[in-house]
Amino acid sequence: LSTTPVCPRSHCTEPLKKKKLRTILRTVQCPVSCQATMPSVAVVTGSSRGIGLSVARAVAALSPPDCGLVLVCRDKGRGDAAAAELVEEAGGAKVWCEQCDVSRWEDVEQLRQRLEAGGLKVWLLVNNAAECPLEQQLVQRNKKDGQVVTVDKQIATNVLGYHFMMAAFLRPDMADDG
Repeated sequence: LSTTPVCPRSHCTEPLKKKKLRTILRTVQCPVSCQATMPSVAVVTGSSRGIGLSVARAVAALSPPDCGLVLVCRDKGRGDAAAAELVEEAGGAKVWCEQCDVSRWEDVEQLRQRLEAGGLKVWLLVNNAAECPLEQQLVQRNKKDGQVVTVDKQIATNVLGYHFMMAAFLRPDMADDG
């Protein structure tokens, strides 16, 4: 009897190779790509450094080889450097950076359109992007309905950003995908 945990889906035998994030990824280890022809991607926001990069590293190591990993970052240079690092560490995994400020609905919608245009389906969304400025900064942001509002930058990223990403990428059929 094997003690190596495997994906709970009976048709997938991908082992969980690392203990990091095992509890999170155990239920989503088998993405839609093993059932469908549309390629799948995991999306991790705020993944150019810190916790987000560590999460992205674990996702890259634990994902099946046919799945991509999208690093969503405000700073394209740092994101591209992080992606190159993960590609090297994960033995040529499909990792790339998409520039996006999650506090801006129009940026998130453009990201969704780019991934959709590439025929990609999101199977895992990790909302990690956050900021904590030392002083309050007010910014103008468009809501999904186009209305312009003034909001604290920290709230725009840490609250609206999560909402915008979930509104753009969570699908009613996601649970059926595993």
